[in-house]
Amino acid sequence: MYFLWLISMIAAAMCQEYGYMSEQGVPTPSNWSKVFPLCGGKFQSPINIETKKVKKKSYPDLKISFDNPCGRVTGELLNAGHSPVVNIDSSKGGAKLSGGPLDCDEYALQQFHFHFGCENSRGSEHLIDSQAFPAQLHLVFFNKKYETFQNAVDKPDGLAVLGVLITATCPGNRVLGSFAKKLTKIIEEGASANVTAVDGIKLNYLMPYNNKQGDEDEDDEDIAGDDPDAVEEEEVDAKKKIKYYTYKGSLTTPPCYESVTWIVFKDKIKISNTQLKKFRKLKAQYGGAPGLMCDNIRPVQPLHKRKVYSVLSSRE
Repeated sequence: MYFLWLISMIAAAMCQEYGYMSEQGVPTPSNWSKVFPLCGGKFQSPINIETKKVKKKSYPDLKISFDNPCGRVTGELLNAGHSPVVNIDSSKGGAKLSGGPLDCDEYALQQFHFHFGCENSRGSEHLIDSQAFPAQLHLVFFNKKYETFQNAVDKPDGLAVLGVLITATCPGNRVLGSFAKKLTKIIEEGASANVTAVDGIKLNYLMPYNNKQGDEDEDDEDIAGDDPDAVEEEEVDAKKKIKYYTYKGSLTTPPCYESVTWIVFKDKIKISNTQLKKFRKLKAQYGGAPGLMCDNIRPVQPLHKRKVYSVLSSRE
């Protein structure tokens, strides 16, 4: 019986449209739960992290490892309507996550995507003391003990998501610059493009603990098309601590499975206004603005009785 219910829920999420604006004629965040009941649960995401109310907690060191130098990944970049998504081709190298609040399990990277605002005053789904940021990167991992993302997605310990808050500064980030240039190939909803080694999508430069975070000059054009076989310096200080918040939550889009251990980094990465403009050109039928994807943001959800923990971790 449960299996049939799960299949029906997945099918509903695939067939039933949802959006972010009331004018679109599809369910908006305030009434997602009428169509997707799990969206009305008590372990929903995102949340407003109130720093004075979080509890300090010690966990084993958080381990984030990449198969390729500097976390270079390949796969498919897709305009999925609700976000730009990179689905990872794990056969050519991905990333793994373990330690921290994840007990003894190891998680594998399935995809990453972005939420972003039409203006710099908003964009991140998580808030810090009610402050929003222009964008947020979500790196979605699944628990390898379930073998596939599809098997893991609805399990209480099925998913872990790294949340990376993004601030608008000058200069920006070389990898986000490379990624933003790639977005020009998927302006229309449903469009896709291959992400290859020469595209220079190096996830290590999107980690807040990276020393330089891939700093670039505004006119830097060298990141795309560089030599994928070149020896690369990771520019990561192994002694630098990883600071993050963690709590039990959900996917931030329907069907809102409450299967996510959230790890939201305290430190941020940078994006330039020029790079943000490329994100904001993406089109979508049910985005957060008329005809556009930006403002693809679910409002924060009640914390209820959950605890949010503040963690200071070494890099393993």
